[in-house]
Amino acid sequence: MNQSLQESQPSQNRQRRFVSFRLEEDAFALPLERVERALRMVAPVQLPQAPSWVLGVINMHGQVLPVLDLGQRFGRDAKKPRPEQRLLVMSQQPRNVALLVDQVERVLSAHEDRLEPPSGHLAGSQVLAGVLKNNEELVLVLDPDRLAPLDWEKHEETFKAMEQEAALREELEQQQ
Repeated sequence: MNQSLQESQPSQNRQRRFVSFRLEEDAFALPLERVERALRMVAPVQLPQAPSWVLGVINMHGQVLPVLDLGQRFGRDAKKPRPEQRLLVMSQQPRNVALLVDQVERVLSAHEDRLEPPSGHLAGSQVLAGVLKNNEELVLVLDPDRLAPLDWEKHEETFKAMEQEAALREELEQQQ
């Protein structure tokens, strides 16, 4: 289908794809195009002067990623990360982030008209993009641009130093 025909289609006919995941028993999703990958849980290095829901940072192939505890971000009690949990790497400006989730489920496809705006007690949420009904379950679709409203620039020197250290360590390992 050429681009002009795609643009002229009503938005409710367009398919959207989401990565669904769980925090405890609750179902959430992010737009697929914003999810880079899912990783096994690794221990993050603490980041000084960060909110409690920023667990720290990890090194992913030389790129330092902040790790956000979505449970804490949503007001749940802090829990120690467990090995069976996953990290969803989400593309975001100025820096990608890793989101701690309990379980990554699958990729959901839905017509745009199935994505309803948040209403009722969810209407005031700053992080919700909408609600998707998947069979009999409600899936809360998150707005990736509002999940990490932090000034990463104040930590940029720390990130760069960690990335340089990782690159140097990798270079030394290759020489051996």
